[in-house]
Amino acid sequence: MVMQAAVQSSLGWLRRCLRRDERSDVAVWLKNWLRNEQGQDLIEYALLCSAIGLAGVVAFSFVSDAMHDTYMSWDTAVQDPSLVEPCNPAPEPCR
Repeated sequence: MVMQAAVQSSLGWLRRCLRRDERSDVAVWLKNWLRNEQGQDLIEYALLCSAIGLAGVVAFSFVSDAMHDTYMSWDTAVQDPSLVEPCNPAPEPCR
């Protein structure tokens, strides 16, 4: 009995939704909702920010290897033992 009442209630709701005047109200609401440009700027700025962020991540992934190689070459050059010449203990002065 309860199940039958629930089905009847659902069918009644469906019939009301499918009436001609209510369908036209839904269609009008849908058209207005699709044509409404309120909030469009916010979405455009969000897309722009996400595109800039994505470009930054992609650029950093390409540049990071070059940065690593450059810093490692500088580190190797600085730690080269031939750059540091200890003073000769002989009587000659250090340069």
